[in-house]
Amino acid sequence: PDDTDLESLAAVVASTTGGRIQVDHQTRRLVASSPISSIDATALALAAPPSATPTVRAFVEQTRRHRPAPKPETAGFSVPGLAVMNRGNLELFGKEHFLDVPWPLETCDARQILTTFSEPAELAHEATLDISNTGRIEIFIQDLHEQMSLSLNDRGWDYPALVRWLDRRLAPTTGQRDVTQPSSIQFIRNCVAVLEGEGGMPFERIARLRFRVVDALARLIQTFRDRREGDAFEACLFDKDQNFKTTSDFATVFDPALYWPPRRYEGRYLKTFAKHLKPLVISDMNGEEEACALAIDQHRLVNRWVRNIEKSTPAFWLQSVPNRFYPDFVAELSDGRSLAVEYKGAHLEDSGDAQRKEWVGKKWADASGGSCVFIMVKDRDYGAIGRVLG
Repeated sequence: PDDTDLESLAAVVASTTGGRIQVDHQTRRLVASSPISSIDATALALAAPPSATPTVRAFVEQTRRHRPAPKPETAGFSVPGLAVMNRGNLELFGKEHFLDVPWPLETCDARQILTTFSEPAELAHEATLDISNTGRIEIFIQDLHEQMSLSLNDRGWDYPALVRWLDRRLAPTTGQRDVTQPSSIQFIRNCVAVLEGEGGMPFERIARLRFRVVDALARLIQTFRDRREGDAFEACLFDKDQNFKTTSDFATVFDPALYWPPRRYEGRYLKTFAKHLKPLVISDMNGEEEACALAIDQHRLVNRWVRNIEKSTPAFWLQSVPNRFYPDFVAELSDGRSLAVEYKGAHLEDSGDAQRKEWVGKKWADASGGSCVFIMVKDRDYGAIGRVLG
């Protein structure tokens, strides 16, 4: 109607529907790029003035008539994997293609132990509070374990015994297939020598503080491992001589009969998602992921989509570091292309992990010759899906 304040209405509608409904000032019409949810319809009805109620009702009814009917659960789909040529054979891309094994840990800079190890603070500055079974508050001096070690005659440590003890304690860190025991032991020896030499610590004190030492060693080894894997991953991914290929030979098949999320989504849009692989059975999502899923479901080119479940069967993944990358959403488009979407909130979008995921996602898409699309949606920019897909 002519008496409607379009400026105010447009602002309220855009904010309450997340931009899914807009007001065209030139034609004085409501516009939606896809069928709207019942929640959006309610928000629109509350935002519009009474004189516009007939227009709103007609608009909602029109969008509902054009809503695509949910497809039967039997209609699954597959997504091709990222492979690489290795000695004439096409192999699913994994860590073995960019990490040499075994890893010579002993060649890493043992002097860095001085940055991860710290001696206990002065007694007056560091203590632990505890509550006994009777409710009494008790205070323990942080260095008490040293005094207890002395009182329990814990004085029989020699160099080989300490190194073996540290190696056993480090088993969860070094016991991966990339580090051999001789390499681990030599690295430990190097670090103990640095603590004695440059650190100026008597051997007996190192032995008494062995729990602190093993913690410092574990953190240092993990730092070296992360740095090594990250550098090798990037070098491989951007190596012009590496022949990557997206292929159905290593496809992930999404079968509705096998899709059983451990935690189900029970949010407000549950009955709105018309194109999910298994309607009403969707893996859990937070609020921002939920809005991203809605943008996918409502896009005209999306034929079928699924909330990808990390480390499940089926699940689509791409190799990243330090772990595999499971995109949040995977979809089949109406033109036969495959789509993978990852969402990153504002607090994560600039992290190194997010950047590596984006790199390998784009490599998967680039290697497909146009049959795959990867989109990383950042900080509630759900419009990125429409901008990429058109």
